[in-house]
Amino acid sequence: MVRVRTKLIFLILAIVLLSPLVHPQTTYYVDAAGGSDNNNGTLESQSWKTIRKVNQHLFAPGDRILLRRGQVWREELIVSSSGYPGSSIVYGAYGEGDKPKILGSVSRNSAADWTRGDGNLWYARSTEPVLNLIMDSERTTARMVLSRKDLNAQGRAWYDSKNHRIYIYSSANPAEFYNGSIECALNRGLITIPDKFHITIEDLDCRYTGASGIEASGHHITIGRTTVKFCGNNFSGHTHYDGRGILLRDTDSSLVYGNTVHKTFGGIFIGNHTGKRLVITIRDNTISGSVGRQTAADGIGFGGPRMADYSGSSVRRNEIFAFFHDGIDAFNAHNLLIVRNIIHDNASTDDSGECGVGIKLGGLKGNTPSRRNRAIGNLIYNLENCRYGNFGIASNGNTDGLIAYNIICNVKQGIRVPYLSTPGGNNNNNIYNNVLYNCSSRGIFIGRGINSQRKLMATVRNNICHSATIDFQCDRYSEVTGGWNCLMNDSSVTVSGVYTQSNQDLSRTDPLFTDADAMDFSLLPDSPCIDRGKDVNLKFDYLGNEIPAGSCVDIGAIEYILSSLLAVL
Repeated sequence: MVRVRTKLIFLILAIVLLSPLVHPQTTYYVDAAGGSDNNNGTLESQSWKTIRKVNQHLFAPGDRILLRRGQVWREELIVSSSGYPGSSIVYGAYGEGDKPKILGSVSRNSAADWTRGDGNLWYARSTEPVLNLIMDSERTTARMVLSRKDLNAQGRAWYDSKNHRIYIYSSANPAEFYNGSIECALNRGLITIPDKFHITIEDLDCRYTGASGIEASGHHITIGRTTVKFCGNNFSGHTHYDGRGILLRDTDSSLVYGNTVHKTFGGIFIGNHTGKRLVITIRDNTISGSVGRQTAADGIGFGGPRMADYSGSSVRRNEIFAFFHDGIDAFNAHNLLIVRNIIHDNASTDDSGECGVGIKLGGLKGNTPSRRNRAIGNLIYNLENCRYGNFGIASNGNTDGLIAYNIICNVKQGIRVPYLSTPGGNNNNNIYNNVLYNCSSRGIFIGRGINSQRKLMATVRNNICHSATIDFQCDRYSEVTGGWNCLMNDSSVTVSGVYTQSNQDLSRTDPLFTDADAMDFSLLPDSPCIDRGKDVNLKFDYLGNEIPAGSCVDIGAIEYILSSLLAVL
């Protein structure tokens, strides 16, 4: 009898504990045009109307909340419930047409919305602060200023918080001048995931806010195939800027993939405030443009008050372009893999320091440098328009790192390892099998150590430097182990430190690229770089093919035989 009671108790406990996992999955529908919040929401014909209704409901693991395509909501979506392992709560889309739009703005599209003030100043009412104006069907944005006296040119705007007005300088009624299209971006989020877990956001469209587009904390968060546009501040002369396209705070075991992020202050930002290890994958996103004309944050950035371990995390196959800051910045990261990204045509007018860098491989937090971050197989080009920085890859504090099989062209400096910092940052980096082409200053620069007892150490092998003013430079108190490099301009090698060649570099030697002007850096059959490199224990080349293809690894980023076979196939 006791045994039967014991089994019954265990059965009841199992049912109670597992009941959330076996909850029947329910799909809820939301239709801004045809729905009603009085419906139950579980059929398309019984859809809800507002996101407010969605925010008020508690969902079960496995539930799906689908917004109708082609519809528009001017509300903030706040995730109310968490899922379970293997049973995420999904926010997505249904129906035909464009992705459902969530807007953080009020429209002032009619000429009647605007009143003429003094001269060419026009104003419209807004009870909430306006942080940006997106106008003329997204062709232009306002230049936000800090005071009324700065309203002195077409498109400059200012929010009058005392009278709740948004002012703009315009030679004609703004609605007419900007073709009946003015969105006033407010300081409100678009999608917020507050400390939830096992949540998926996919196939939505978020636009027009002075804050971040999607902000999440928790774990097991997936954000995919979503459009995020025109997020963040656009102030002129302001020291504070804010608003990322996608902002993750301490989100472990998360995935950000296949999103389009355009015209934001910062693209995708990972904030780690605890210093604990986070595993995050950021892949296959397209990030372009900056909403700030004076400055901006990074295309993809890692930050926080202390260094953090990102073992198992990766930033891969993203394209970042036309961005007014760095492409990827691993500022507070250890053990981060940055692989096969394309970064191009970035620029910066920021006077604060080194901007316009393709990849910053690390940073310093107090006396702690980044360690073991790796940049492999990335393509970086056309950073020449940047006012400061203009570097393809900069170690920026990273120690014991790897920079390998990258192609970098049309920049100021290809690869830069700055000076050795007091806590040992920038030391012991390995630079292998990169192609540095048309670098207006230096192909590879190894900075200065502290003194003869504290040298900056680096290993530089199997690289091709072509068409740089200085192919290779190692500064005072540096000690570089090299050899097996192909240096087109041997006379432009500058060595103030110690440069030891275990094997002689190929000096004043043309590597014979297939078509460098078309950025095809594969090797011609008679290239002197074929089978002339040093095995550095790497398994794949820039194209992802196994190496070596011949009797020995090639110098450069693309193995000859594999690239030739691919061309034939």
